[in-house]
Amino acid sequence: TTQEYCYDTSPLNTTDTIRIIQKTDSTPASINFYLKKLSNNTSAGYRYQGKTPNNYIWFNNEMWRIIGSIPTKFDGSTTNLVKIVRNDSIGILARNPSSGNISWNNASLRAILNSYYYGKQNATGTSNCKGYNTNNTICDYTNIGISNDSNDYYGGMIKKVFWNTGDVSYNSSAEVLFGCELQSEYEAFVGLMNASDYGYATNYGRDSIYNYGNLNYTSSNWLYGAYRDWLLNNNAFYFKGALVIGDNGGGTVSSTQYGNDVRPVVYLDPSVYVVSGDGTEANPYKLGQ
Repeated sequence: TTQEYCYDTSPLNTTDTIRIIQKTDSTPASINFYLKKLSNNTSAGYRYQGKTPNNYIWFNNEMWRIIGSIPTKFDGSTTNLVKIVRNDSIGILARNPSSGNISWNNASLRAILNSYYYGKQNATGTSNCKGYNTNNTICDYTNIGISNDSNDYYGGMIKKVFWNTGDVSYNSSAEVLFGCELQSEYEAFVGLMNASDYGYATNYGRDSIYNYGNLNYTSSNWLYGAYRDWLLNNNAFYFKGALVIGDNGGGTVSSTQYGNDVRPVVYLDPSVYVVSGDGTEANPYKLGQ
């Protein structure tokens, strides 16, 4: 498959703001999410954009942020689910210590997130818990992980879904990235940001994410900040690594053996709704189910 077959040509409409309700609930205190409509046919969903959106959410007894309400495949159908990312990194980890050319579906980091972080286990000392050229990485998630008990208050709020894991090019726009990502999938509870998520977080989603740093698009992208994040998708072309948010804010590629920051991402179950808060950092959304 070549990049030219990976286009999503839906036009952007960044002025169209709508309300998304994660659950239709009779509780008067329930609050709507406010997100941007990205395309006329909403194929890429609804996203928070800009540098300082009020998209803070209290989840797992810590601060997370809402990426958007995104078409997601689960339980045999596709519907919009709210996608959230941890506000802070859980550490610097190699995506796959043994090779520079491993897809997300087979990556050791995917196993770390879904067998240890999800489940609140200590993976320190395992073969999957490594940074670049070091065995001294700490992978203890007993206190900061997400419970895999469906009866847990927060553990029961996340949904097992099919993540879009198709290979992409960092020289592509958010629209093209989104279309390419759909070409492969993997079912799991926990993942990372897609490359298109980073692209759509600014109002300049039609430009190549590689240019974001050079053109200062980071000044209007809330996902650019303190971390050099791993993104979910592998690079499609000449250097078979995986995409990361570069130091200058441009999308770039890194060997999967290198260590980069990891910020877990999950999708909220359709039964989850907001009971209080206004989405600001001082008063994040609080959840009920």
